[in-house]
Amino acid sequence: MIVRASSVGTVIRSLLPFGTGSAAHPDWTVCPIWPPDVFAVAATLASSSSCYAEPGLLLHRNAAEQTEKRKFVASAVRIGKRWRRSTDLSTPNRVQSWWKDLWRSRDEPLCTGPEEGKLWKRACMKLLAAADEACSGVGYTPDEEGIASFVWNEFLSNTKPDLENIPNSIAFQVPKEVACVLPKALTPDVGCTVRSLSHNLALLPGIGVVKAEWYIGDFPAARPSISRNTSNAIEGLREGHSMNLLLVPFPYSVHGLDFCVSRISEEGGPERSRPAGYFRVRQNWLKIASRTITAAQFASFLSSLIRRAARDMGEIHGVVLP
Repeated sequence: MIVRASSVGTVIRSLLPFGTGSAAHPDWTVCPIWPPDVFAVAATLASSSSCYAEPGLLLHRNAAEQTEKRKFVASAVRIGKRWRRSTDLSTPNRVQSWWKDLWRSRDEPLCTGPEEGKLWKRACMKLLAAADEACSGVGYTPDEEGIASFVWNEFLSNTKPDLENIPNSIAFQVPKEVACVLPKALTPDVGCTVRSLSHNLALLPGIGVVKAEWYIGDFPAARPSISRNTSNAIEGLREGHSMNLLLVPFPYSVHGLDFCVSRISEEGGPERSRPAGYFRVRQNWLKIASRTITAAQFASFLSSLIRRAARDMGEIHGVVLP
């Protein structure tokens, strides 16, 4: 069989160059035991193929497909919860079965249309959902033993952590130069993209593209052993360890006439006489009547807002403008 350059297998091999097991030679027949590695594979396949947007897969077309999707969600939550709480990181049998379906389809191309590759696409979506659910609470103060507690300890470790990609990625077998997986703080409510498929994990490009990092504050109450001091760590967070940001939605109004065309074609005109870009902004919001607001006046305006906010919240650590 001819192996295609953009097949399911090539994506898996590129993300897991050393295989998924402990054999001397790379082997991908066994599902990775670490959920973020599984998530990296499933999310990359979903993103590369856009299979998540195919009708009948996640986008239901009728009541029967909607019922089937609800069953799929309930199953992913149940299996992910069991995976999350396992003390020996044993991969659930259903997850192993979905991975086998994925690897069985390794020679299939990524982009063949909605009626092709249904076996691996369904397996991909199930693996993504289960791995994401298994990492519920990862990156934040844990409230139970399991994966979230282990990752918390890894982030706060004073020695070299077992997760060597930290703080750029919590993946273990996926090199951070290829792709990164980090905890997630927000899921979009609208849109149909890979970002809206997960609640707990985010897929990011390798550190050569953008070097993302995830840090946990160095709270004294949270050290040295989170497993023994989780309640103390939570108390430490409640005792004023916070970052107060002042959000100033300035300018309060922007009008259409504040933007104008800046590049007009002039036959024979010298190139250096033409302004760079295609549009120009008139900052009319920095005027009172016909007088321009000075930098000192604007700084005084912000300072008064900071003082008022500090009376309510204490120290203000940062100011955010649009």
